[in-house]
Amino acid sequence: MKYRFNGFDCIVLVVVALTLSSVLSMQLQRRRSAARREQCSDKLRELTIAAHAYHQVYRQFPSGAGGTDQGAARPAAGNDLRLSAFVTLLPFYDQQKTWDLITEPFQATSSRSNSETFPPMGPVPRFDPQIYTPWSMRPAMLVCPADRSGSQQLQAANYVMNYGDAVHLAGDLCGYAKSDFKQITATLATHRGVFARERVIRMRDVVDGTSNTLLFSEAKISGTQVAKDVAGLAANPSLALKQYSANQCWSGGRESVWCDGLLRSSGFQTILPPGSPSATSLSGELSAVMSASSYHPDGVYVAFVDGHVAFMSASVDAGESASPSVGPAGVSVDGQRLAPPGRPSPYGVWGALGTRNMREEISRREIIELSEVPRSTGLRIDVNPEPDDKKQTQTPSPMPSEMRTPEPKMAAAENADLGNTAPQRDDSAIETPSTAPLKQAPMQAADVIAVKPVPNSIALEAPMAVKPNVPVEPELSQTSETPSSMKPTPIESNVTRAVPTEPDAVPDPLMSVVEEAAEPNAAVSSEVKPIEATKPDAIAIENPLRKWSLADSAEPLIASLVSCDDRGNVVMKLATGETIERSLADFTSQDAYQIVASRTESMKRALEQARLADQQLAQSRLRPQLVEALKLLENKHFDHYLKRFYHPKLTSAERLRDLAERVSQRRGDFIQVLDDAIRSIDQGKIKTALDDDGVSLHLKTLSQGHPADLSMKYLDGAWYFTESD
Repeated sequence: MKYRFNGFDCIVLVVVALTLSSVLSMQLQRRRSAARREQCSDKLRELTIAAHAYHQVYRQFPSGAGGTDQGAARPAAGNDLRLSAFVTLLPFYDQQKTWDLITEPFQATSSRSNSETFPPMGPVPRFDPQIYTPWSMRPAMLVCPADRSGSQQLQAANYVMNYGDAVHLAGDLCGYAKSDFKQITATLATHRGVFARERVIRMRDVVDGTSNTLLFSEAKISGTQVAKDVAGLAANPSLALKQYSANQCWSGGRESVWCDGLLRSSGFQTILPPGSPSATSLSGELSAVMSASSYHPDGVYVAFVDGHVAFMSASVDAGESASPSVGPAGVSVDGQRLAPPGRPSPYGVWGALGTRNMREEISRREIIELSEVPRSTGLRIDVNPEPDDKKQTQTPSPMPSEMRTPEPKMAAAENADLGNTAPQRDDSAIETPSTAPLKQAPMQAADVIAVKPVPNSIALEAPMAVKPNVPVEPELSQTSETPSSMKPTPIESNVTRAVPTEPDAVPDPLMSVVEEAAEPNAAVSSEVKPIEATKPDAIAIENPLRKWSLADSAEPLIASLVSCDDRGNVVMKLATGETIERSLADFTSQDAYQIVASRTESMKRALEQARLADQQLAQSRLRPQLVEALKLLENKHFDHYLKRFYHPKLTSAERLRDLAERVSQRRGDFIQVLDDAIRSIDQGKIKTALDDDGVSLHLKTLSQGHPADLSMKYLDGAWYFTESD
């Protein structure tokens, strides 16, 4: 019998079809959303790698906005110190062609331009992109795939730079170009992030810890309220959260332009939580509250200075948003007093992540709770953090359970370079670290071997290196001791090393130095005692109970082998626990051979353990001695450098004569190698090699396009260089 479909059956089929379609559509949307999140995090990671590559070359991060100081009165004459860091980073994320157009004089060919010629580094960023076409070449990696406005606004960018947690003058010029001391002093108090206009920040300035300080985040191109002319905003940033009418807001919102580094266009502050509205003050858009935002549900992606990318929840602890922001000492804005300079951020964990040197306290537990990281981002967080009662006793490290020290302290004034106009490489003195600040460094190009992270540490995937716990470098202090009297002493965690106090000039004839360095006892102090793997007399052997055949008895001996010395005396333990002594001659040849083989194997294990212990000691002494070598090179004490770090057993007097001239000529390259090695030790990326000849190390880096190598060997309780190129 044929079954005939009636109206009810049709309705059931339609309902089932719609349900399946809805389920499939939801699954498809979730997969597309996950793909967009993955692409967004990857773009932030690439941008962070570019910033690290820039720092590797120029020893500084690019300024948030910089360039040439012309263009304020005549926009085509210069960029008015407004070029964003995204312009400076162009060669470092595969945009060399655009960078070449910007850095060369540009002849406009548009009919609207009257054949105008623009100077290198271009006009102001908001100049007509149809005339100055490089401004229309926005890199695709600056647009989040979740923001559809990017396909409509072809100059806009989603990714923004960390301008800190201050409001007053947060986006203003530092004053270096005009030597305005009052402006310089005022902005030093309010430029608390990693980026600022006309100011460059170095890795060493991020004393709060590179894994605790934000570098980039994201912001919607449009769709977020940006109020303007808000009175009292610096004293009460929560005023930005109010609803304002259309005529009280910027019609274009952020009005993002990828090449414009001004705060409203390319910056964000860690004041209001992610997804909050933004606002500018009565002072203009240079004093503003710009919030991070995105089209990802419930938060934004952020990139930290150390290179890892995380998803920051919109419910992150942002403290009290009505608290006054930090301002210059004794300054009132809109008739209201601001918080004094140098104080920790009042905006909770979110605010603390935006400052680079305020030493706020952030625990690992808080980091875990505020970060909600998708699996695809590659960030793995330890789910068993240290309990609170153990945090105070833990040894300081680049990733301790208490990530920041509480006492507020103003950092030294930053370098006065303008930043984004082809900065020159800086091979000058490097800030000496100590045990007080928790300082870290980024990924470097040193050719080293990574070690595994210790437990209870945050492990990050490529591109950045994992930061395990490492020994804290002993503090360096200046003494009155002359370089010629300095000798290496046993390195302990609390040893203070003497360093040269006078920057002596490079001596022209270095032959006397070579002769002194060739003396047998010139390089090593008598206090240094090497650890040698000596051959023990009786080797302890771990063997289970077994039957031993005796030469003069048919009855076997049931015992376990304990030890055997060079004279053939054998100690055995019976099943009852009693110890007896025998000689190798008492056993049959087969069992005697077995005893000797067991002794040889145990001796090898003992010697290997001693060599590993020696390697661990050498590893712990490596960093302080590299710092000592770095200080000697920085102060141009080449004579003491050669005498201290080239052992006569490893380097001949003839070789030292060649090295004396080479070290003075390639001082900058060797400083770069040592600097990279020290930072690699801090990152846990460096490991010594252990072979038959002892403990050794090979350091390699790329300095100004030329490879520079240093090989080291651990001898007589200290590290020495064996080769240099």
